[in-house]
Amino acid sequence: MKLIIVRQKLYKRLDKLRNDKNYSDIIKEISNIPENRLDYDLIILLADAYLHTYKYREAINSLLSVSEEGIEDYIWHFMIGQAYYFMDDMAKVEEEICKAFELNSEGDYASDFVEYCHFHYYVKLHLDKLAERFVPRREFLPEYSFTDRVTSFWNWFCENESKLSELSENCERCPSEITSFVSEGMDSITNDVDCILEKNFKLTFVLNSNSYLFYLLPYLISKAPRQIQDKWHISISASESRSLRASRSIDGILIEEVKLTFNYDPESNKFDLYYYSEDFLPMEIDEANMLFSKMLKVLLSENILRLYINTVAVLQSPIDDMFSVLQLSEKLSNTLKLYGKEMIENPSNIRVAYTFTNADTDKLRYDILSGSTSLLDSVAEYHSDVRNTYMNMENSGAKLVYLFYVWPMEMDRNRLFDLRYDFEDYLIEEILGEKGSSREIGISLGSAGGSMYEYIDLLIYDMPEFFKRIDSMLKNYQFGFYLSDFCPDGKIIKLNTEVRL
Repeated sequence: MKLIIVRQKLYKRLDKLRNDKNYSDIIKEISNIPENRLDYDLIILLADAYLHTYKYREAINSLLSVSEEGIEDYIWHFMIGQAYYFMDDMAKVEEEICKAFELNSEGDYASDFVEYCHFHYYVKLHLDKLAERFVPRREFLPEYSFTDRVTSFWNWFCENESKLSELSENCERCPSEITSFVSEGMDSITNDVDCILEKNFKLTFVLNSNSYLFYLLPYLISKAPRQIQDKWHISISASESRSLRASRSIDGILIEEVKLTFNYDPESNKFDLYYYSEDFLPMEIDEANMLFSKMLKVLLSENILRLYINTVAVLQSPIDDMFSVLQLSEKLSNTLKLYGKEMIENPSNIRVAYTFTNADTDKLRYDILSGSTSLLDSVAEYHSDVRNTYMNMENSGAKLVYLFYVWPMEMDRNRLFDLRYDFEDYLIEEILGEKGSSREIGISLGSAGGSMYEYIDLLIYDMPEFFKRIDSMLKNYQFGFYLSDFCPDGKIIKLNTEVRL
């Protein structure tokens, strides 16, 4: 009686684990039971857990251990047929699935799996077609990685630190010469950034609307040697200083003379801008809006424009309470604070959701149904076959790439979202490292789900180290992962070159 009660408690516990989809715990629980106490039902539960954790060889071995008891059980044949499918043993798949139908011809339990087999067969054909783009790993290795270039910059900075300190204390004298000298140190990384020295050892990297640098410079700053961090205040500015902007003109119209007001919609978190200047009055509305948009790109980062600006409209006469367009950033920030929000300038700190409708093409990423990203520029450029951001990253020694893969056995589409996010979290924790820690080798930019593949977008600072770490992670998975350049028709690497058994 006592043994029966213990076994009932065991099955109740296992049923709960299965309902909660805790398959790893099921494997652990059953594996700890002595072999002489295992029965057929426990072995079936164990094999099912192996299938759901993609351990197909283990599932097959478990099922074969009770083959005599399972010979007349359609469930046994159905399960081992699934396992053989994912081990690419198609002859045994047909044999076992047919036997399952023979034993239970009334059930429609296998129809979904047959459809799933057809889907994976199509994916296999698609991967065979992509094979012409497969390259060895060395073709993804830049001559000097971004990590190498960051090290070179800080070596240069330390070697010239005494002169930089002197320039900082005398920054009123010939600022262009100072900026030119500091920018020389950045040449190993990029020439798309200006460096400004100010009193009290302040160093500011000015991006001048090059938003891709938001994804690189935080890492650069975090890698500053301790003695530099203790002495210098280093920051990033999205645009030029106010004094420089005030003197700028766009097509002959001084920016500082443009007046502005706005309406804010807290629900959409966006602003509608209304601007005025006599210089706009003779223009067509589209021409005026285009010119004003150019001004905004000088004043604000691309990310702020995308996140917060809804519409722009020219006014034919000024209205009360208009302010100089030079105050726009400050006014936006203050308005957001009134609603308990902080203005996000760095695009890498926020993700934007996006959706697509399947295009009539078999190109990678065109199957995406929905996703989220902190680098919308690249997502948009990819589908327009533009490579500006990709090449900017490449020229800095960083690699803009994406992983793609197929969850091999998950017919519940709702659960795929959880699987994708769990896998991305695992990737960040085990491979990339915590963002902003100075120990990371890259950052995750987002993820997306498609009708064929799952995608995770990555910016890698140190590609050789990434390859070392990813191997240790992917050996736990028995299905294929691929890494592609973030551009159409880019090169592809098959990361795990064989199925792990």
